[in-house]
Amino acid sequence: MAIVERLSDGGDYRYRLFGMRLVETIGRDLTGKTLGAWPDEEAVVLRRQTEQVLSSSLPLTIRVVLPVLRYPNSEEWQTVRFEQVLWPVSYRGNKPDAVLKLIERMDGPQDRVSSEDHVCVVP
Repeated sequence: MAIVERLSDGGDYRYRLFGMRLVETIGRDLTGKTLGAWPDEEAVVLRRQTEQVLSSSLPLTIRVVLPVLRYPNSEEWQTVRFEQVLWPVSYRGNKPDAVLKLIERMDGPQDRVSSEDHVCVVP
């Protein structure tokens, strides 16, 4: 689970929470970091998804292939398929200002990418 919130200047989004299970899966803790902590291509896609959920105030379900560290504290990367459900959340009133993300690793062959997946390049 992760919570992404809009920064007060409106320029970017920050991980308010990046759950321990995600830390173990991805190999790094992004709590307190902006979406810019991802490779450029992925950061653009994550911002677009976040903006879509916040502007529509509707949930979004997507599949994504992300670069993750093969082992904690290593420099060896692999790609892993995830399914995400994003919900708009409001901390400061009626208009959503954060997104709650439930992210689950999908098991199965990673070499077959479907047209429904967003593929991100390993940095």
